[in-house]
This record gives sequence, C-alpha cells and structure tokens, in this order.
Amino acid sequence: MEELPVKEALLYTFVSRRWAAKMLTILLLLFVPILGWFVVYGYFAKILKSWSEKKHELPPFSGFFGMFTLGFYLFVIAAIIGVIGFILKSIPSLGYILAFAWGILSFFFTPYMVSCIATTGTLSKETFNTRKIINFVGDNILKLLFLLVLMIVCLVILALIVAPFFIGFGLWHANDSFVAGKYVILVLGILIALLGAIYIAFVKFALIGNIYSQWKEKQ
Repeated sequence: MEELPVKEALLYTFVSRRWAAKMLTILLLLFVPILGWFVVYGYFAKILKSWSEKKHELPPFSGFFGMFTLGFYLFVIAAIIGVIGFILKSIPSLGYILAFAWGILSFFFTPYMVSCIATTGTLSKETFNTRKIINFVGDNILKLLFLLVLMIVCLVILALIVAPFFIGFGLWHANDSFVAGKYVILVLGILIALLGAIYIAFVKFALIGNIYSQWKEKQ
C-alpha cells in the first residue's frame, strides 16, 4: 500500500498562495444559505481534483458557476445518503443503530462518488457504478480507515480548542448578567470552530483526491 501524504495534506494549506483570503471567503460564504453552501462544496471538489492531478495547493477561487454546479451535484449525493439514513432511523428498535452504521459505511463509498463528480465535472451513471464503488472500497480499505481515524482525531483536537470558549460563555451566561465580553467569547468560539472545520475539509478532500488518483492509475 502506498503511503498517504498526510504531512503534506496537513501543511499544504499554509504554503498555498492567498490561503488566508481563500479561507475567509469560504467562511463568509457559509453565511449565505444554499448559494454559498453549494459554492463552498464546489470549491472542496476543486481541491480534490487538484490533488488528483498532483497539484498540491489550494486551487484558485474562480469560476463561481462551475463551483456552484459541482456543489449542487455533491448535495444530491448527500441528500440521497441523508434520506436513506432518515428512513433507517425510523425503523423501530434498531433505527438509530442502523442509521449510525449507514453513516459509517457511507464514509467509505462516498469518496469514490465525490471523486467521480470532481474529476469529470458532472453527475453521471458512472458515479453510481456499484462494481467500481465496491472495487474502490476494497482496494483502499486501509487508507480509508486511516482517513476516518485522522478525521476523528482532527475533530477531537478542534473540539478541545473551542470547548473553553463555549464553557466560558456558559459559565458567564449563568450569572444572568449582560456583559458584552461573554458574547465576544461566544463569537470567537464559533469563528474558530468554523475555520477549523474548513481546514479539516481541506485535509480530507486533498487526501481523497490522492487516494482516488493512485487507484485510477492502477486500473
């Protein structure tokens, strides 16, 4: 098994041109419902495509319509997975367990589907090619397991970083007094959480692009 370029994936954001401006742009777009969210997901798809082409840097933030379209395609995939999860959750007794299992399972097969969309720029029957999805997961199971663990670790670290802000706000708010400082703490906590989530997404989509490109080269 080829090694994943984890160190490079963790660091490439900060050596990319205008990385801070790109992160802030995405942060602002998160506050624009639907339109902004689709563009953000489209940009993540561009990162995946860039890494699949061995271009290890944040791509230019351009082509908003193209990013919106890619983001919409990714939303379709997410919606399908979400609906299935909702249906499983509604099953008596075992619903929550089945929904959780489906969520974990989807982590392994969605990278192929997202990669198809990102690299071809369209949503086609190839995206849902069951045989290729099974082959992709089977050939990359160890890498995908590692990616899952890495994402969990990153999220835990982010939670530890932002927890003091929310705990501080909660303790301050419990005093039932209006102090502007506690809201500053809350806003800072939210902004750090969002920026951290954006960074983690940069890492995730970069590594998915790398996994997909290595797999395609062997086909």
